[in-house]
Amino acid sequence: MRFVSVASREEDSAKAFTEVADGIRASGVRPDLVLLFFTMHHAGEGIEERVAAVRRATGAKHLLGSTGEGLIGGGAEHEGVPAVVAQAAELPGTRFQPFAFPQEELESALTGMFWKDRVETVPDPVFLVLADPFSIDVERLLYEIDLSFPGSPAIGGNASGGSQPGVHVLCYGDEVRREGAVGVALSGGFRFRALVAQGCRPIGRHLVVTEAHENIIAKIGGKPALLVAQEVLEALSEDDRARVGRGLHIGRVINESQETFKQGDFLIKNVIGADRESGSIVAGDLFRKGQTIQFHVRDADAASEDLRTLLTDFHASEGGKKVAGSVLFSCNGRGERLFGVPDHDTRLVREVLGEFPIAGFFCAGEIGPVGGKNFLHGFTSSVGLFLEA
Repeated sequence: MRFVSVASREEDSAKAFTEVADGIRASGVRPDLVLLFFTMHHAGEGIEERVAAVRRATGAKHLLGSTGEGLIGGGAEHEGVPAVVAQAAELPGTRFQPFAFPQEELESALTGMFWKDRVETVPDPVFLVLADPFSIDVERLLYEIDLSFPGSPAIGGNASGGSQPGVHVLCYGDEVRREGAVGVALSGGFRFRALVAQGCRPIGRHLVVTEAHENIIAKIGGKPALLVAQEVLEALSEDDRARVGRGLHIGRVINESQETFKQGDFLIKNVIGADRESGSIVAGDLFRKGQTIQFHVRDADAASEDLRTLLTDFHASEGGKKVAGSVLFSCNGRGERLFGVPDHDTRLVREVLGEFPIAGFFCAGEIGPVGGKNFLHGFTSSVGLFLEA
């Protein structure tokens, strides 16, 4: 099993794609799979020919890719500059089942059967998924994965860099698509671990929802939800209140059967509004009576420590075994915008786990498992790690 990750910051599109293809060929890796990511600068006229040329030049059996606002690969993170990144993976003994579909196909499928119809020959799959956020319901897509293949991880992200439908590019083999989702199911020949650093720190205490409707929480512990939130905020330090001023988040416990809950046991979403008249709060998730929740704050220190802790725990659990290659899907709100320095997540992964090829991009929503189920996240780093079987 071998990986190589190469990058080009060449502004000329033809030269940039040629550079990454040449880098893969020079590495000696004979790719079963090539992941190809590029900024919007390179997504215009001629993109179909350039994608097909990369596949021909590298001899890739399978190719997937998308546009990204910023890219990760070749040992660095590329933000605010034109760039192309490619990662080639040689995965002997691995089964591959590529897929591509529009929203209409997802909507017309019978619940619980959508993925079984498409991934028949791949037992216990790992899913790599790239999607256009304007044209497909990614959360429904992931829900169907969980129904059909309980416990199978999905990792990937929403294409980014564009501000309207039809501008993002998804690559599927030699094809270029501008809607829907593409991906591949992989099985055998490797071990895989997915780590999702949500980058938040809990504040206050665990709370119980006592009245809710869809994404509106009306009451917590029998009291108006907004009043409870205000009580939590009043008890915070001045520094944490300042952090809340930059955004308040709410975590919903994923596995209610646990006796205790800690950081990492919550699915974290934004608090997006409040109704002072009714005392309710609105968040980017669905809630029901009896769920355990906790408010969270997000900052650079919490985001860095969350990722470091996950990586350190993984390293200890594997006894320091070498990772062959990695994919990294990070929120476009992280990077230099959050940390103030370049290459933060890439550098931290290598600091804890050692040197190996990493590739990915800054997403408009990151895909990864938490608590044994797959979710679409925000502000996270989803790390997929490939190890020898």
